[in-house]
Amino acid sequence: GIGFHPEFTGRQNIDATLQYFGLHGEAYQAAMDDVIRFVELGKYLDQPYSTYSLGMQSRTQFAVATAFRPDILLIDEILGAGDGYFAAKSADRMKKLIGSGCTMILVSHSAVTIEMFCERVIWLRDGRIHRDGPAKPVLAEYEQEMETLAQAGAGVRAEAVDNAGPFSLPVS
Repeated sequence: GIGFHPEFTGRQNIDATLQYFGLHGEAYQAAMDDVIRFVELGKYLDQPYSTYSLGMQSRTQFAVATAFRPDILLIDEILGAGDGYFAAKSADRMKKLIGSGCTMILVSHSAVTIEMFCERVIWLRDGRIHRDGPAKPVLAEYEQEMETLAQAGAGVRAEAVDNAGPFSLPVS
């Protein structure tokens, strides 16, 4: 989404971004057509980008970033935005990119998404590498730790709620 201008239309942002990527001629036109087909925004494509919902913005950004095969693709929780249909469509597109030799770096908290796309996982904790290795064992350890933290946190939250006292709304 870097470079998307809020006052440009979706179409103008797509055009500008594809040009930033250095596409021109047939490659540009093929990418432009692909993005327009992929986002399925219809008449909204010619509305200001600032009027788009978060899901519409995510669709547009993802479609532009994946309209051609980059050497490295950085994805940050993109599949969390939008409906199930778009998530499945995006997942299919990502699998095709990975299969074509593109290196993808996926930043996510979703173990399901990570397991779907990644062979290797780097788990960061406090800005440092906590674990680095094959996806399944690292994810299993991560999920166990999250469960442990959730159980420990549940007791603290329950105690805080118990000590909060009675709740009442002001009468006007």
